[in-house]
Amino acid sequence: MLVGYARVSTSHQSLDVQLEQLAAHQVERVFQEQISGKSAANRPQLKRFDPTAIQELQASGMKPRAIARQLGCSPATVYRLLEQ
Repeated sequence: MLVGYARVSTSHQSLDVQLEQLAAHQVERVFQEQISGKSAANRPQLKRFDPTAIQELQASGMKPRAIARQLGCSPATVYRLLEQ
């Protein structure tokens, strides 16, 4: 199962483009939020993101820094999610 994460910073922005792109890639489960902040502590949907999905990305050869860039979070957050 493909899992995705979509986020915009303000309620004035739309998730539509990100959701359309995820749907085009047949992503089955999407975590989404309209919330500002760099800190994962302030992003509840990111904290709910399935650690298994991150483990699969890592197993495919993707480095934690690249995963973090894709999720819009710090590498430390990726490591914390992997430890869950």
